[in-house]
Amino acid sequence: MKFLLVIVFFGISALSCTKKSVEMASASNSIQGKWNILVDSFYTLVGAANHLVVYSGMAGDYYDFSANGILIIKEEWATTDTTTYKLVSSDQIIIPVFGLTGNGVLPVSTIDSLSSHELIITSPFSLTPGGLFWRKAILYR
Repeated sequence: MKFLLVIVFFGISALSCTKKSVEMASASNSIQGKWNILVDSFYTLVGAANHLVVYSGMAGDYYDFSANGILIIKEEWATTDTTTYKLVSSDQIIIPVFGLTGNGVLPVSTIDSLSSHELIITSPFSLTPGGLFWRKAILYR
């Protein structure tokens, strides 16, 4: 039993020590502005058609975070999407189009990296009877 507790302790310790690259003097100021898209990955469709799409950004594609909480996502292959965003903490953000909304509760995504030149946002991974729901955007400027 003690051996199992030691393994669990070290496992939790290892997971809690994962490094995140988040420069956060003021998250809202550093996330604001226009970011180019390097990769935007997400699952689309439902049932047997559910599949991962890995979109490589093209010239003119962007995420634009405004000071008033509006986010505009423009990608070559899709219509321009206007949504909102809210920083929850220095490493958490709510973007309604990221992840799966359950019982009216919006998913909280993780800011995996935030610097003056890189922003990586990952939604929670959700497995449902309709398929997988997940999104990861790798942005740069």
